[in-house]
Amino acid sequence: MRISIIVFGAVMACFLSVGNLWAATSKGKVDVDKALENAGRQYLFMRDELKGTDLFPKTYDTKKQKPENSSSKWWCSGFYPGTLFYLYEETGNKELCAEGERMLKLLEPEQYNVSTHDVGFMLYCSYGNANRTSPKPGYKDIMVNGARSLISRFSPIVGCIKSHNRKPNDYGVIIDNMMNLELLFWAAEVTGDNTFYDIAKGNVNAQFYYQREQAEVQCRMFQQAIDDINRAIELEPNSFALWAEKGSVHMRVSQFNDAIVALEKAKTLDPKDSSIYRMIGYCQIQLKN
Repeated sequence: MRISIIVFGAVMACFLSVGNLWAATSKGKVDVDKALENAGRQYLFMRDELKGTDLFPKTYDTKKQKPENSSSKWWCSGFYPGTLFYLYEETGNKELCAEGERMLKLLEPEQYNVSTHDVGFMLYCSYGNANRTSPKPGYKDIMVNGARSLISRFSPIVGCIKSHNRKPNDYGVIIDNMMNLELLFWAAEVTGDNTFYDIAKGNVNAQFYYQREQAEVQCRMFQQAIDDINRAIELEPNSFALWAEKGSVHMRVSQFNDAIVALEKAKTLDPKDSSIYRMIGYCQIQLKN
């Protein structure tokens, strides 16, 4: 870890004076501990400049002579809290950890962001480091939700995650997408669901469409969810869980006739599941009202 942080210390030269970063040694080598200490002070200075707002540090405007900040939706929003946890890990300064935890609360809504491929940077750099250095309940769930949002942008035809939302027929994929794979590999490991791993490799199955449907339901993209659960059923037509989920999605949008058809199919696959009978009964009541 300390060797990798040396690289980070060099990056921090953008923020620190050369005199502070480079220790006065006979060979001119980097004093890593001093560099990290200075970096920690600089990050606490940025914390003070934010004044407890919901903004994230972005850059410094030399013309206006003031910092420029962003919302949590900026693609680099995870870098500031992620670096805070790196610095906390190396220095033990609890102020850095506290500021990182504050920023995570602001970043939390991005777990359901399906409009960008950058969710991998936003969540794994931040929550990933937090979960490693100072884990708390809920961190894993947030990252798994983020991974589900990320795979909603995967195309089985292209075999890649879509980077940018451009024209309908323009499927832009940039090298930055490689940084997202780490989140998918992590999600596969902690959940035991190889769908994340398969998508990272460019392969898909029924479970992929089910996972993407789950993300779409979270974002209230119900027609897309119905389309994907139908694709999953095409691949696994005898799956009780998929037919039950199809019925559930149709119920969400008051398509009770379609829901009953799906639920009746689920009932034939597992006639002992009592929840299916309750769902069918609910749909029948709604059709009579």
